[in-house]
Amino acid sequence: MTKSSEALVKGNNLIENLHRGIKIQCVNTKPTIERNRCESNKENGIHISGGARPVVIKNVCIRNNNSGIDIGGTGTSPIVQNNRCEENIASSGN
Repeated sequence: MTKSSEALVKGNNLIENLHRGIKIQCVNTKPTIERNRCESNKENGIHISGGARPVVIKNVCIRNNNSGIDIGGTGTSPIVQNNRCEENIASSGN
């Protein structure tokens, strides 16, 4: 996503990807990530960093090889509500 993007990512099945299911990484990027299924990805189900500020709601992140939802980096401030993260190898935010 590009700087200041406000896209909607909704209703996708992101299964068995070689890296992350969804990656949001850009200063002031504010997409809404809603009702997606991130399952059995090689890294995180959803990765948020780089100062991004998405709204992450009602997603299912299961059996990923790292976190269900991974949040990191200076200035990164997502709103994360009502997500289900189960059976992931690591966990940093739900």
